[in-house]
Amino acid sequence: MKTIVFRADASPVLATGHIMRCLTLAQALTLQFPLARIIFISNHLPNSLTVKLMQLSVELVTLPFDIDSSDWRQTDDAKACINAITSQVLTVNTTIDLLIVDHYFIDWQWQKELKQYYKKLLVIDDLANRTHLADFLLDQTLNRQTNDYLSLVPPYCQLLLGKKFILLRDEFSRLIPTAKQKRAQVKTIKNTISIDNILVNLGGLDNNNLTKVIINALIEYKIKTNNHKLTVDIIMASHSPHVESIKALITDHDWLTLTLDCNEMSNKILNADLAIGACGTTAWERCSLGLPTLAIVLADNQKEVNNSLADEKAIISLGHYQALTMNAIIEAICLLESQPSNYLSLIKNSFNSCDGLGIQRVVTQLSTPEVTLELATINDLPTVFNWQSNPQIRHYSRNTKAIKYQEHKQWFLSSISMEHRHMYMVCSAGKKLGVLRLDKQNIAQSVKRYEISILIAPEAQRKKLALKAIHAIPKSFDSCEIYAHVHPQNQASQHLFTQVNFIKLTESSYLRPSYHPPSN
Repeated sequence: MKTIVFRADASPVLATGHIMRCLTLAQALTLQFPLARIIFISNHLPNSLTVKLMQLSVELVTLPFDIDSSDWRQTDDAKACINAITSQVLTVNTTIDLLIVDHYFIDWQWQKELKQYYKKLLVIDDLANRTHLADFLLDQTLNRQTNDYLSLVPPYCQLLLGKKFILLRDEFSRLIPTAKQKRAQVKTIKNTISIDNILVNLGGLDNNNLTKVIINALIEYKIKTNNHKLTVDIIMASHSPHVESIKALITDHDWLTLTLDCNEMSNKILNADLAIGACGTTAWERCSLGLPTLAIVLADNQKEVNNSLADEKAIISLGHYQALTMNAIIEAICLLESQPSNYLSLIKNSFNSCDGLGIQRVVTQLSTPEVTLELATINDLPTVFNWQSNPQIRHYSRNTKAIKYQEHKQWFLSSISMEHRHMYMVCSAGKKLGVLRLDKQNIAQSVKRYEISILIAPEAQRKKLALKAIHAIPKSFDSCEIYAHVHPQNQASQHLFTQVNFIKLTESSYLRPSYHPPSN
């Protein structure tokens, strides 16, 4: 039985997004591994989040810290986690199969302390500002690039970056076809559109009570436009510090509805004509269902998402919350109503920003059989000859001519005995499915560089084996540069090396820089 452990927190400073996206991933992993034991290790959580964890039937281990306290230290947190893992999670001679960390305050130092207790580590991040010792790193920020993490993770780390890997709950993915049909029916009357249902959601806590500013703006907007059809859904968490003040504010307005701890967010988004919200986790939920949004930056970690979506013209950014005014909100709504083409463009670009398949792609990466490298032996000679004789493979080789068996035999026997050549068989699920070769290059004495060549059996191609094989290169090569020459017309290989921590030097060459692990 697999053991999967999440380390994430929620607090007034961290907000609730880390727990929510971990819940999304936990739910998908539960479906993929129905017998798995799934555990969350967290500091004290709001009751509403604890209830959500219990509904998913995962275990919760609570740490004895205040995550927002100035006394919090990740070294103390690491010790507490080790104590929790050894006393409540692991049995004798077992380790965690997958540790998932989603935490802005945790980096390689914490991960190093926990190393002996897990087999694989997945880090979820969106800041790209600190070093990790991860086997997988997930950053769903729109347009995130490999270069953003090259100096922050080891070479063996698989990077899952950008909109292809956005974590979205199944309730949203299922509604995408319905949402596309609904948004396609938007009507214009006298070159205007009518925005009749507005969704207001400032995340889990809204410590600065921006909700009050928005509601007052909408009250004034309704009076100004005389929009008798207007209804507003306000979503808040029951543990938000300003719930009571919002209840008092909307008492005399029956067109304003407050929902606490919403369990039907997908339907709320589907039914809305416009959202006013933050650029946290819910930004992707709104995009997946094509909902035009007036977006507000509530924290520094939301700037990247806000700017990326604004650049894609998938949202209208109202900027940082400290600069937000009632007039800015009213003017943005009125302008959108008078520009139907802009409104329709927001719908289209929102859909393009999130296709709803990210969670499936992440789970596939995590559940794909392991790839290992084994040193080639004389017994592998005929197998490698058959692969290298394949016309499809030779088409992109430096030497495109057909090879003879005796010629290949001489080359192969020489290769497996050379000190400066390392030839490995690519193995998965008990089968040998390819060959990976590292040849030492003669360049400056101060630089150790190897050239990589990789071949995957024709029947095993398009299964990401080459990607996983490169990540499986022995760690003894981490301190060396690895160079790749790629045929300019071999688009598959061009794409491969952009995914495996290589820098593109020219149209036909790539380089993986040397890596030196962080030290205290």
